[in-house]
Amino acid sequence: QSIVSKRSLKEYVQCKKLSFKKHKNPKVSIIIPVYNQLGYTLNALYSILLNVQGISYEVIVIDDKSTDNTNKKLKQIKNIIYIRNQKNIGFLRSCNKAAKSANGEYVVLLNNDTEVHQNWLKTLVDVFKNVENVGLVGSKLIYPNGKLQEAGGIVWKNMDVWNYGRMANPNNYEFNYLKDVDYCSAASVMIRKKTWKKVGGFDEIYVPAYFEDTDLAFRIREEGLRVMYQPLSVVTHFEGVSCGTNIKEGTKKYQEINKKTFFNRWQKKLDEENCDSRKSEVFLAKDRSCNKKSILYIENNVPTFDKDAGSFITFKYLKILKNLGYKVIFWPQNLDGDNLYTIELQQNGIEVVYGDVDFSDFIDNNGKNIDITIIARPEIADLFLDTVKDKTNAYIAYMAHDLHFLRMEREQCVQDGKNCDTHLVEDMKKKERHAFEKSDIAMLFSDKEIEVVKSNFKNSNPVVIPWIQEIDVQNVNKWSDREGIVFLGGFRHTPNVDAVKWLHNKIRPSIWEKHKNIKFYILGSNMSDEIKKLNSDMFQCIGFVDEQELKFYLNKSRIFVAPLRYGAGFKGKIAMALGHGIPVVTTNIGAEGIGLVHEKNAMISDDEQGFVDNINKVYFNEKLWNSISENGIKHVKQNFSVENAQNTIKEIFENINYEK
Repeated sequence: QSIVSKRSLKEYVQCKKLSFKKHKNPKVSIIIPVYNQLGYTLNALYSILLNVQGISYEVIVIDDKSTDNTNKKLKQIKNIIYIRNQKNIGFLRSCNKAAKSANGEYVVLLNNDTEVHQNWLKTLVDVFKNVENVGLVGSKLIYPNGKLQEAGGIVWKNMDVWNYGRMANPNNYEFNYLKDVDYCSAASVMIRKKTWKKVGGFDEIYVPAYFEDTDLAFRIREEGLRVMYQPLSVVTHFEGVSCGTNIKEGTKKYQEINKKTFFNRWQKKLDEENCDSRKSEVFLAKDRSCNKKSILYIENNVPTFDKDAGSFITFKYLKILKNLGYKVIFWPQNLDGDNLYTIELQQNGIEVVYGDVDFSDFIDNNGKNIDITIIARPEIADLFLDTVKDKTNAYIAYMAHDLHFLRMEREQCVQDGKNCDTHLVEDMKKKERHAFEKSDIAMLFSDKEIEVVKSNFKNSNPVVIPWIQEIDVQNVNKWSDREGIVFLGGFRHTPNVDAVKWLHNKIRPSIWEKHKNIKFYILGSNMSDEIKKLNSDMFQCIGFVDEQELKFYLNKSRIFVAPLRYGAGFKGKIAMALGHGIPVVTTNIGAEGIGLVHEKNAMISDDEQGFVDNINKVYFNEKLWNSISENGIKHVKQNFSVENAQNTIKEIFENINYEK
């Protein structure tokens, strides 16, 4: 609820209590045009004081010759720029006039009948910082009763205009991702001052008001810039306070007059870019995707990209798909959207489905607009693939993080030594056969697994796509400034549990026979009690670390070990270590599909003594350490770049026959 609804107007006329901080070079100029309605104006100002931190700003209030107590009271507020018009010139001209006094890099237009929420301003600025070619960003507008007023605007070819999501629940998934929109209502929008000046502000052809904000958005796009909606910037809007609600009288009557003016100007552009069927194309129109291909990506959960390699690579490829210009919808099987990882995807422009949503209903409503479906993991394919195949014409790509049946088979061999052919393995193999053979294409990260797929799943179409790993070797320690051995791996993955136990029980004692001062650092999410019990001062079971802490340990340690005795697929942790310039000691299972060569860009051995010898060789030989470190970095640069991955995906999906 708003501050206005909680307190009487008398509490707001004590304007001397309102005092803003004065900034010499403000980052943002907040322009508030007002005409009467003093209580709402004071409420808006008070909400800014309460909810804007960490960004320098100035407030410019332009009073369009109010007839109430506005003039007297606003003059009492410290450190706002107060401009009073000598005659009533209307909303549009008031905004243009006030913008000439703005000192900030960014200009925000904010209605006086609003109440801003926490981080309203910062999240608008973040879009300009994090996204290229942004021209204008608008806020999520909600009514005082908590219902949604607008999640960006839609303009249709047939002269109809929508406040998208009006009267819906603002927490629904479809209203909470950063996206391109046709326009944003000027109740709360941000624009660079230089862009405002270049396009000339609001066009006075729309005086006194209405459609000036829609027209501004279209003119900004004509400059090659994007108009975007930021759901994290939330504003309560008391709509109708400024201009009323009757479209037949007062300022409100210009809503219909200016609508015709707008459509006469932009009809050709609307015919080229916008959707023409309101009911059937909202799915595409809400984020300007009428001329884009749509991808539905289905996984088990929202990728926890800093906790496991599978999530890491999913996150990277989702960003690539978005950067290639696709509309991307992510469907987590658990439909859990209440986490920071969801927000991370949403702020990368990806629509994440969550809440009480039925997949079959979703496909019935939107399947005709899905061009590509990517499904990861065999158990997820078992649940969703047939529905997609039966109800859509989508091209289906199976994302195989690894061959699960092969990993399980190898695990049985390591544990039992002989009996590998179990019902559990066969059941998994059946699920993977379904995924590989029912999909149009299967994407794997390891070339070593292509042969296995072809020999086990006859009707499959497997291809290799690159792993992605950035290089991070700035300000890294040299050999002499490092000590200790580091391991990283998520402990929900059984090969990592086995690896640490083997490292502790078999490798560590042999290392300590001669070098008792070498420490081991065991890092990874979801560490089990079984592993925690191995902890000691010299064998430190640390658990999950964030990105900065991980960099610390990679830069502190002399060797990265991956003592994997079984597993399958590409081992992302090894690529990560190579990209950070730390030499890797691993097994053939660990090195599989990565292209590593023993004593060139890694040290590789499967038996205990060989593994111990490899650690000692590279740990105490500075020349060998430097050689392997440098060659590892070169290998990552040549094979695991974002550009390689992007080019591969582009080639795969651009050659699809969408008319099948």
